[in-house]
Amino acid sequence: MTKAIALLGLFLLGSVTPSPLISMTGDDINNVLSEGDCFVSFYTSRCQYCKDLAPIWVALAMEFKYDDRIAIAQVECEQNRRACEYYDVMEYPSLVYFRDGKEIDRYHGGRDLGQIRNFVKQQLRSGISPVHGSSL
Repeated sequence: MTKAIALLGLFLLGSVTPSPLISMTGDDINNVLSEGDCFVSFYTSRCQYCKDLAPIWVALAMEFKYDDRIAIAQVECEQNRRACEYYDVMEYPSLVYFRDGKEIDRYHGGRDLGQIRNFVKQQLRSGISPVHGSSL
């Protein structure tokens, strides 16, 4: 419920485009991550690998837009340094899977849609406990 309210608030404030991809800032990261599963791309706008991943990340969000179990999100690290430092983002893009505000896993596989989609489906099926607690 909290995630739904946060997402509605983001939409009403104009922070969310019609795309199902959620662009988070330091102010709303906790609200979005606090409940349920969320797969986040931490990126910078100057990173070429990030630019290459961008259309794939949007396509991933489109594929899961009707799946209430997960949100696909992104955080621009030049504008949200504190959050990226807090989550130990050292390279770009960093793809981090969260469940109920806790980091579950970091994706290090291939950068094509099929491989990333399979990772998400595997995480949704799993009952993995969080790696460590994290919240801003």
